[in-house]
Amino acid sequence: MAGFPAVTTFTADLATANTGFTISEDDGISQVSIYNGTATTGFVTGTKRINNVESDALDIPEGVTVTLTAPNGMHLDQITLTIPSGCILSVIAN
Repeated sequence: MAGFPAVTTFTADLATANTGFTISEDDGISQVSIYNGTATTGFVTGTKRINNVESDALDIPEGVTVTLTAPNGMHLDQITLTIPSGCILSVIAN
C-alpha cells in the first residue's frame, strides 16, 4: 500500500545447531517472538544490568511464547537464544 513503509520479517525454526543465536542492534529488530513447541526447555538471555543485577537466562518451556519489544524507534540488542538438544524454538522477528 502506498505511503506506508515496508516491514520485513524473519521467520525460522531454530534447533541445537543454532544455539547461541544472537540478535544484535545491527539486525534492526524491534520485536521478536519465540515459541517453544517441544518438551525440552529453551532459554533467552539479555545482557542488560539493572541495579548491579546481571541478566540471567529465562526458561522458555513447552507451549510458551516469549515476546520482546524495543521502545518506539529502537532496536533490540544482545539477545541470545540457547537451544539444547531436542529443543526447537520458532522465531518471528521484525
